[in-house]
Amino acid sequence: MAPPGPPCRWDRSLAAWSGPILVVSGCSAVGKSTVSRLLTASLGPSLHMPADVFCRFFDDPFPDPASSEGARRYKVVGVAQAAAAPVCPG
Repeated sequence: MAPPGPPCRWDRSLAAWSGPILVVSGCSAVGKSTVSRLLTASLGPSLHMPADVFCRFFDDPFPDPASSEGARRYKVVGVAQAAAAPVCPG
């Protein structure tokens, strides 16, 4: 494991970055993470942010999305991913 570096923080120079955002979605166990890692490796400067990483911050990481609590948590995960994307590019 690499030694911890400086904490990620907003850098105004990142606000000028632009480029496509590719969302890979699908059913469980169909290879989304594998495809995403391969795409990230082949596209030059890019970032793969697995949603599971954010889900695991909860004590029950994968609640039923049809429940009100599940819907709330997945919304929180989406917001966390959107907030993290420009902060730690690569």
